[in-house]
Amino acid sequence: MEYGVTITGTTFHGDTNFPTEQTVYTPAENFQLAGKLIVTQGLEQSGANFNNGINSKDIGLIVGDPASSPSAGSIWFATNTGIFVMAGFGGETQEAQLDVASVVSDEGQGTISIQIDPNAARTSQLNTFNVESGLLASVYQPLAGNMQLQFEDGGRSVSGSADFVGSGLIEP
Repeated sequence: MEYGVTITGTTFHGDTNFPTEQTVYTPAENFQLAGKLIVTQGLEQSGANFNNGINSKDIGLIVGDPASSPSAGSIWFATNTGIFVMAGFGGETQEAQLDVASVVSDEGQGTISIQIDPNAARTSQLNTFNVESGLLASVYQPLAGNMQLQFEDGGRSVSGSADFVGSGLIEP
C-alpha cells in the first residue's frame, strides 16, 4: 500500500558521535514536505542476518531527495533495503533485502512501531536525511530512532511520528 503523506517538523543539530542523555540538541530548521509512505507485508531477509526479528510489515518513507536536492526534513528511510527496489531506487546493491529495523504491528489497534537496529543501520546507504536545506547541506544516515504509525478509517489514513538520530555520511 502506498500513501501520499505530508511531514511537518523541526530538525536539530547535536553531537551525535556518541549520543548520551546529556547530548544537547539545537533547533536547525522547520519543514513541511510531501512524500510517500510505503507499507508492505514483511520482506524476506537475505544477505546478512542481524537477528533483529522477522518484520510482519516493512515500511518505506520517501520524502524529497536528500542526496541530490538537500532540503531540511527530506528523508529516505526503509526498514528493509528491498523497499528501495520496490520504490524504483537502488538496484543490485539493495537486492540483498537487509533488515535494518525491528517492526511490531498490532492489526487490532492499527499501529506499527519501528525501532532502528543500531547494529544494522549503516548497511543501507540509501537510508539518509537532511537537517538543513541548500546545495552545501550535509547528508546524514539514521543510526538510531523510532517511528510510530497509527492507521485509521480502515487503513485509508495514517498519522504518526518519527524521531531519528544520525551521523554524516562524510563528516561526523
